[in-house]
Formats: sequence, C-alpha cells, structure tokens
Amino acid sequence: MNCPMEPSRRVSGQRPLGPVAPLRGAGPTAPAGLLIDAIGRVIGRLRASLVVLFIALVALRVVLDATVPWDLVGLLGIVAVLGWATSITRTTRDRPVRGAFTLEVLGDSAAAIGCLVLIDTSQTPLGWLVMAVPVLNATIRHSLALGGLVWIGMTVANVAYELTYRAGAEGVDALLMGGQQLIAVALLAGPAIFLVRQLVEEADRRGAARAEAEIDAMGVARVAAAAKTISAADTPERAVAAALSATRELGFIGAEAYEPGADGTWSITSKGSNTGDSTGGPLDLIALVDQSRREVVVDASHSAELAQILHGRRAQAVVIVPVLRSRLVLCVYAGTVPNESATQWTRLLAEHLSVAWFNVRKAHELAERAAELSYRATHDNLTGLPNRSFLVTTLDRLLADREPVSLLFIDLDGFKAVNDIHGHDAGDHVLVTVGSRVRAVLRDDMLLGRLGGDEFLIVLGGGVANYSQEVADRVMTAVSQPIEWHGSMLSVGSSIGVSVAAPGDEAHRVLRRADEAMYAAKRSGGSRVQTSS
Repeated sequence: MNCPMEPSRRVSGQRPLGPVAPLRGAGPTAPAGLLIDAIGRVIGRLRASLVVLFIALVALRVVLDATVPWDLVGLLGIVAVLGWATSITRTTRDRPVRGAFTLEVLGDSAAAIGCLVLIDTSQTPLGWLVMAVPVLNATIRHSLALGGLVWIGMTVANVAYELTYRAGAEGVDALLMGGQQLIAVALLAGPAIFLVRQLVEEADRRGAARAEAEIDAMGVARVAAAAKTISAADTPERAVAAALSATRELGFIGAEAYEPGADGTWSITSKGSNTGDSTGGPLDLIALVDQSRREVVVDASHSAELAQILHGRRAQAVVIVPVLRSRLVLCVYAGTVPNESATQWTRLLAEHLSVAWFNVRKAHELAERAAELSYRATHDNLTGLPNRSFLVTTLDRLLADREPVSLLFIDLDGFKAVNDIHGHDAGDHVLVTVGSRVRAVLRDDMLLGRLGGDEFLIVLGGGVANYSQEVADRVMTAVSQPIEWHGSMLSVGSSIGVSVAAPGDEAHRVLRRADEAMYAAKRSGGSRVQTSS
C-alpha cells in the first residue's frame, strides 16, 4: 500500500476530468449565447454590405473623382468596428486554426489600412478606430505578442503610405496625426484587451459551471431512474445486476460486485458486460474499503498490481464503494479519473442498492418465515406429513368439487406395547418409519397424513378413489415389515377402515365412517381391512 486510504481520494498529477462522455455537451444553449449569435448574424450581413459600399466609395473617389460623404464613411467605419468586434466575441471560445487565422489577421489588417486610405481622418475622426479591430482580434484569440506584431505592422504600413503619397507640410501633418492615432489605438487596445479577457474568462467560468451543473443534474436523474429499476428487483442478484448496468448508463466502463466467502476471501459475485475477462480485482483495496465503509478513487499510479488490473479492464481509474447493510463492495471502472460528481453518482447507486438489498433480503426472510409457519401449521412436526387440519381442508375441497373420494383410516396394532417396553423414542422411530414406508407405496396423487398418536389417514380423490382395496393391501404389507431399533426388531400391524364419500357428504361424516370401520377391524382381531357400510 503506497497511498493513504482517504474517502474519494483525488489522484495527484492528474486533473479530474468531467464526469463521463455520454453526458458531455448535452445541456441547452444559454439565452445569452443565442442573443450574441443573433446580433452577430445581423452585423455580419451589414459587414458584407459594407464591402460593397466601400467598393462604391473607391469607384466614386478614384474612378469618378466624385465628392465623398465622409460622415457616411465614418458611420460605416463604426459599423465595421462593431462587425469585427462581434466576430471576435463569437469566436473567442474556438481555438483558431493557424493558417486560416493568419489569413484572417492579415485580411483584417489590410482592410483597416484600406479604410484609412479611403477615409479622411481629419473629416471623420472616429474612422481610425477600425485599426483597433485587428489588434484586439489577434491579442484576444491568440496572444499579446501577436497583437503587438499586428500593431507594429500596421504602424509601419501607415507610415510608409503617408511618406510615399503625401508631400510637404501636408504629409508631415498626416504623419503626425497618424502616429497619434496609432498611439491612441495602443492605449485603447490595452484596457480593452484586459476587459475583454476578463469578460471572456468569466463567461467561460460561468459556462463551465452551468455545463457542470447540467451534467450533474442529468447524472442524478439517471441515478434516480436506475433506482426505480433497482428497487423493482425481486431478488438480491437482480438488484445488483441493475446497479452494475446503471454504471454504463452513467458513462463508466463497467462495474463488478465483490462479496466475501465463508473463509473471508473476496470474490466476484456479479460483473457488468464490459469489464473484460479478467477475474482478479483490487482485493486489498476492497478489504480496506469494507473495513472503513468509505469509498476511494484510485488510478494506475497506486501500484503496479492495480495498473495491471485496470489495463485488463481498459480503464484508467476505479471507484471502490461499499454497499451499506451488506458485505458487498462495488468496483466501478472509469476511462478517466472521475470528478466529485461522478464519484457521488456511484455513492448514490450504492445507497439505493443498499436499501433494495436490505428490503429484498428482508422480504425473502419474511416470506421464508411465513412459509415455515404455514408448513408448521399444516404438517406434523414428527413425521413431516400433513396434519389433521390439512387433511380436513383437502377433503372439504374435494367434496365441494364433487370429486369421488375414498378414505383409508389407519391405526397401528401393537404400538402401545412398543412404547411401554422400549420407550417413547422407540415409538417415535416407529411412527416416522411407518410414515416413510407407507408414503413409498403410494402414488403422487394420493395424500397421506397423520391424524395424531398412531393414527394415519390416506385420501384418495378423483381417478384413484376406486383403488382403496389395492392401496390398503400395500399399506398393510409395508407396515408389517420389522423395524430395527438399537439391535432389536420391532413389529407392528395395521387395522384399516375404508369409507367412500356419497353425493352431498360432508368431511366430518366421511371421516367418522372411516374411523368406525377402523375400530370394527380392530374388534375383529386387527391387521385387516374393514369397509364402512
């Protein structure tokens, strides 16, 4: 063991990843994001129209040498700034592709220089703001160094243009104004970049928190759905299988359930469908979790043995969580180190399984107890044969169904002598042996029970009601066989009274006639069959 066993331990050196892949990106788009997209689409169309207008301006100034409406040009320049700024805002979260982004920065820079060429900054002071857009774009979406390079490049290009195409005092004035404007761009871009970065980071934080909350809520909802399936299980094994299956719904690789045997050795009692063919598990960790009753999260860095186990299950980490109210321990395997939300889902699953396990076990215990009490209420404690209550109930049902019924009332001859000479233990042995022998000569559709003392009753219903004489002969032969008791041979006989139910008969009447016939057989010397008249 090379790490402390702490609950939900976070593995150092690895950043806990988002809960699980199936739940990623499942949340709805935020209203603010939809608004920004809508504004961006509108201004994007204005920006496209702006290109056509600037081409028209070039034609007016260069080709036709017409008067240019500088106020309109300044307004269009401001629209261009808004269009570029919105484009930046909409794409800050996307990592730019190097080649396409380079072309975009160069295009924006060239467009900004072109705007300065077309716009008379002395007539339209705000026109120079277009130069801030490439600097902001490069800095926010890439780095401060690239933004500085773009600013230097535009400065050099603007100075070169002013020196090349303007002469004398006009050129010097234009150059000074251009320099002032570029310095103003730099001073404006600094705070703007800082504010925009803060806004973007805050938006990212809030977006990440919202996405995590949505994922967590979806995970809890899936756990709740799994809890219904677990609670509906009618056996502990099915409850465990439902819990293991639910881990797949939550995006884990799979899960296994372990339980200690009578010798204390842990072994797999159930496993999911995607945990591989490996049979070995982190038994040392399972034993410690069972003792502490608290879950842990460990990865392959824990030990070489655990690394091999995880490799066999194509996992990077495992959450080991105990199932309270039982000795079960779940091992839930994950493709990445799970975060606290994912660990909490496994804990909730284990809690639901704990309740279901306890309820199902308790229900089974109560059902077994009820069955035992019912058996004791309807069967003889000594021989295990149906008792008087069961026999009378069965007889009532057969008579109510108008089934043909015959009764064989059996009394053992010589049983009192066995009790007096050899004791009640010998008598009990005789009763058990006689019950077993008589049961062996009867068919499955013939009912044998003990009325009490040394009296037995055979109920023949339906198609076997007419076999009373044949059955009586078999019973007398079986009972007359000697019974060994501690080196002595015990002998008993049987007197049998037979009665046949008449239409409309009641159970107590048929039973009384069979009893009277049995006593008639005894008075005649015993070990014989007497049928009631």
